[in-house]
Amino acid sequence: MGRGFKQYALGPILMLYAQKSFRCLEIFGKGRKKIEPKQEHEKRVVLETIVGLLPRAKNALSISFLSMLLRAAIYLQTTIACRLDLEKRMALQLGQRIMMNFLDHDMEENRLGDEEYNESHSLRDMEQVGKLMENYLAEIASDRNLSITSFINLAEVIPEQERITEDGMYRAIDIYFKAHPALSDMERKKVCGVMDCQKLSREACAHAAQNDRLPVQTVV
Repeated sequence: MGRGFKQYALGPILMLYAQKSFRCLEIFGKGRKKIEPKQEHEKRVVLETIVGLLPRAKNALSISFLSMLLRAAIYLQTTIACRLDLEKRMALQLGQRIMMNFLDHDMEENRLGDEEYNESHSLRDMEQVGKLMENYLAEIASDRNLSITSFINLAEVIPEQERITEDGMYRAIDIYFKAHPALSDMERKKVCGVMDCQKLSREACAHAAQNDRLPVQTVV
């Protein structure tokens, strides 16, 4: 890109180019459609170049667009640096943008309204924010190319105070274990470390007690 090219104009151009370039990839299906090695290499280079050019300005790109790029990066087996860049961008927006908007809204309501009403309303909103982020984690957990580090990094973005129960986190972890049956017991313990077992519901506890995918220490 030439010197002086406006960053705010670069984002939309890259989005259109990326959507056109990766339209043929079945990145949302369960199976991995085979493409010619030469074509796969070309698309990998294109994707890594696009990621390197993405604007650094906050909120310059949507979560859905970043999610599409990450799926394509996993599908095309790009460099680890490329995938980490996308994961960090998403984590920042999921962990900061959503939470900052929520907290700003929450503080304004507390300033204007009845304290008792707002406290109960705030707790309800906190639970909804936590569920939204947990649902996203559960959605990507089934990807067999999602590394332990990436899963944990994204899980830790969800603030503990917004997780009224740990049922959503347990569900995401269980989906991840189903998609990654070769994990060692030590690796499973590491993944389970993002979950507070004391906050599981009775139903989730009953399920966990009979879940042979969980490490023994977690079941106990």
